[in-house]
Amino acid sequence: MNQGSFLSGSIGTWTLVSLLNGLGCGPNVAVANDCVLDPSVDCTPDETGLETGGGGQMCTPDTSQICYGGAPETLNVGACVSGVQTCGEDHLWGDCWGAVLPGTEDCSIAANEDCNWGVGCSETDWSHVFGDSDVQCLSAVAFDSEGAMVAVGRFNGKVNFGRDGLVSQGEDVFVVKFDRWGKHLWSRRIGDGHSQAATSVAVDSQNNVVVAGRFKGEIQIGNKVLSAASECDAYVAKFAPSGEYVWARRFGGAGVYHTVQGLSISADNELVVAGQLDGVLNVDGYLASSVGEQDMFLATPHSDGSAKCADS
Repeated sequence: MNQGSFLSGSIGTWTLVSLLNGLGCGPNVAVANDCVLDPSVDCTPDETGLETGGGGQMCTPDTSQICYGGAPETLNVGACVSGVQTCGEDHLWGDCWGAVLPGTEDCSIAANEDCNWGVGCSETDWSHVFGDSDVQCLSAVAFDSEGAMVAVGRFNGKVNFGRDGLVSQGEDVFVVKFDRWGKHLWSRRIGDGHSQAATSVAVDSQNNVVVAGRFKGEIQIGNKVLSAASECDAYVAKFAPSGEYVWARRFGGAGVYHTVQGLSISADNELVVAGQLDGVLNVDGYLASSVGEQDMFLATPHSDGSAKCADS
C-alpha cells in the first residue's frame, strides 16, 4: 500500500499529496514541500520537471499497480482482495478498481465479509440453552461433512432440544443432532432407571454417528437390549445420519467398572475405541484384564460393531 505518496508538480512552494490510509484513498490536499520545512531535503526538479524531494513517490502515466485500502492483515482473507489502480496523465494514481474491503458480516450467507480469519457467523453464530432444574451434562460433540453437529451426554429430568421433550427414567443418555444453522434434526434418549451416560461421539465419512459410554442395569438402543454383566459396563452404538439405529454392542465382563473414554474414526472409517476397565473385559471373545485396580483398553470393531481385536 502506498502511504503518503508525493504526486503532481509544484505550485509555488506546495505539492499535491494523495494520502492513502487504512480506510481507503483520502482527498488530494496541498502541503508544504519538505524542502520548505527541512532545508536539507533536495527539491531539485528531475528530468521530468517534477520535484522528487521529501522521499515521496511519483507515478508514470499509464502504469498500474496493485492497491488495497484495508488493514494489511485482512488482505486475501475471506472476501477481501486487492485491486488495480492506474496512473493518469496528471501523474496521480486513479481509483482502486476491483478491491474488496472488510464489510459487515451477512449471516444469511456463508461468506466471510468482515475478513477476520473466522468462518463466518452464518456457520457458527448460534447458541441454545437446554435443560430444567435437574442435572444435565454435555460430554462430547462431533461434526459431519455438512457442518451438522452431534452432541452427547447424560441428563436427569426433562430436556427439549427442539421437538418432543426427552424425559429421563434415571440418569439417561441423550444424543442430539443440529444442522449447521442450529436447527434441531433429531434426538434420542437411551436408558432405564439406573445410571447411563454417553462419554464420546464420532462421525464417519458417510456421516454415520457412533456413540459410546457406560451403563448400569439394562438399556435398549433401537431394537437391541444390552444388560450389564458388572456393576458398570461399556457400550458402543451406531446411528445412521438421519438418526435410525444401526447396531449396538456391550463391552463388559467380570469386574467392577468398564467404560469408554474416547472414540476415533480414520479416513477409511476404521473405528478405535479407548476406555477404562477394572477386572476382565470381554469384547466379542477378546479378553482384556486389568493388572491394577483400573487399567486402560483399546478395541477396534468391524463396521458391524463386532471386534477385530482388543487389548489392555
